[in-house]
Amino acid sequence: MSFMKGDLLTKTRKLVNGLAKPQPVWLKAMEQAPPATFPRPDGKLKAISLPEDVYIKKFFQKYPVAKGHDAIKISAYDPPPARLYGLRVLELKEQGVTEEEAMAVADMEYRKEKKEKKKAYARLKQIARLQGKKPPPNLYPSAIKERQALERKFVRERFTSPEIWKIVEKIKEERRAEMFNGTVSAGRDVTGDILRLPSEANKFFHGGDDDKVEGTRWAVLIAGSNGYWNYRHQADVCHAYQLLRNGGLKEENIIVFMYDDIAYNEENPRPGIIINNPHGNDVYKGVPKDYTGENVTLNNFFAAILGNKSALTGGSGKVVNMAPMIISSYITLTMEVLVYLECLPYLIFMLMI
Repeated sequence: MSFMKGDLLTKTRKLVNGLAKPQPVWLKAMEQAPPATFPRPDGKLKAISLPEDVYIKKFFQKYPVAKGHDAIKISAYDPPPARLYGLRVLELKEQGVTEEEAMAVADMEYRKEKKEKKKAYARLKQIARLQGKKPPPNLYPSAIKERQALERKFVRERFTSPEIWKIVEKIKEERRAEMFNGTVSAGRDVTGDILRLPSEANKFFHGGDDDKVEGTRWAVLIAGSNGYWNYRHQADVCHAYQLLRNGGLKEENIIVFMYDDIAYNEENPRPGIIINNPHGNDVYKGVPKDYTGENVTLNNFFAAILGNKSALTGGSGKVVNMAPMIISSYITLTMEVLVYLECLPYLIFMLMI
């Protein structure tokens, strides 16, 4: 009956009337009390939306860190802060408050509650120290710290698991073989090529000191992640910029891609300062903001390394100034790296032109 249209009752009635099937015992009972029928979708399932979803999106735009909270929390009775914010806005609007005032009040209540939780945990730690006990775990951890606690076990396994060490050694052997053969992945011969990577492979392929190689050095620094929980990615890029500047590379030959949402983030205890290690100095000072925020895109990256200013959308407009005969050999190597642009936290390119 799968090829017939209609529900079970309709299909059975057609078969009985056509003498293709004897009348079942349950047919009359089902005809007297037919099952409920529901309208069929028009091919596309409509997304379930709630009245507070509009304000939840606005909350995420202002507090992107809150996206790390569990949106459902099946095992808890407390909804996440974003949904509490949306429900509070709707509650205030029902009381006659305007939308802007309701959002402002809900936002103020959220920030006040967040500060009170921090103060409460700081007081608990202070009491534990006075009593000579170990500080208790945070009862109100942030979404980032909860996720980091779950990932910490896997991070430690990178340095202790023998299976991971075997994989690392295998990758090192493959890289050594590629260097001694004078090739990189895809079998491309780079002997005599003018592209430089941050490693010392250039000395092996070209021989001699770097100063003997003619051309202009360019650096393209990319931090492909955002959010305060990815602090290390932008910190590494800022640190790389300072190393390049101290090494003599000119600022006009360095292009920086980073979201620039770390230095003045509300969770940064030292606003306007980014460090690369716990006791390090500020590496954010002086870093050019060539392409930040929404301007950190793959299209802008292509345009910058190819020297195509007309293809840029936003940013400072700084691009690599290279000769046309150099572009083809540069793209051939970087296309293999761009496949992984979405998953790598940051990329650093050094090239000789």
